[in-house]
Amino acid sequence: FKGVECMFPYLVPLDQLKAAKQRAGVQHILMNAIPGDWEGGDRGIAAIPGREREFKDGLQKSLQYAKALECKRIHVMAGLLPKAYTNANSQEQQQMWRDYSAVYVSNMQYAADLFYKASTKIQC
Repeated sequence: FKGVECMFPYLVPLDQLKAAKQRAGVQHILMNAIPGDWEGGDRGIAAIPGREREFKDGLQKSLQYAKALECKRIHVMAGLLPKAYTNANSQEQQQMWRDYSAVYVSNMQYAADLFYKASTKIQC
């Protein structure tokens, strides 16, 4: 194979990843944006209200890795609705959905602008 995907390269120092990629002679074709606290249950934070700054900071680091690895695609994960969503009444659920959707749209607009300038594609 000629290309690889690495879910979360951020635990490995960038210089080690670059060296391994060069030794293997492969292209890095896809990576995920930093998902928040994966071990704590996060599955992305792009739509999570109150975590916008964390998302944007993580996106900067993701882009740094993508540039260094010459990776042109980053998968941005929205995240999960809170457990409270399932116990909420329909009006509360609708409000949560609106809140999460507004944060997601705003964060994806930020990501689109950032990635456009870097010639990197977003995958959602």
